Amino acid sequence: MLVEQYFSDKTVVSMEMWPDETVLKSTILRPQRENDIEEDINLTIIDLPEIHAFKNAYSHEYYTKLGRITNLDLFENPVIRATIDRRWPLIQYYTSLFLLVPFVIYLSVFLAFSNAYNFLLLTSENEKNSSFAIIIVLFIFSCYFLLIEIY
Repeated sequence: MLVEQYFSDKTVVSMEMWPDETVLKSTILRPQRENDIEEDINLTIIDLPEIHAFKNAYSHEYYTKLGRITNLDLFENPVIRATIDRRWPLIQYYTSLFLLVPFVIYLSVFLAFSNAYNFLLLTSENEKNSSFAIIIVLFIFSCYFLLIEIY
């Protein structure tokens, strides 16, 4: 799997395993076209063993330490950016699945509850029970978000 990121004057291509010569030529050293201008390139191959797997202890430690860095100038390094960008689609999917979708549901339930039940006088037992059920759902979502923040 090849992923290309473009940084000002550099293109970073990250790969799972060492590619064969044809893959390198087709992605990095693409075939020359008529209007192409020839120029020198600097090809750097950086091998970061065991960083590619999330379940690996070294990978977990690497990304944990990156998350705690306060000096943001380190993220200007193309190698650091490539390791982060390579995993971003997976992280983005799970962030959306476990944070964004529950928060949108929580917000919708809260808005419905605050607009519908806040201004009504709950007289019947069914209205009180439905209000209590919505409060329980909001409480469960709140605990879920609190646990995520603590973890």
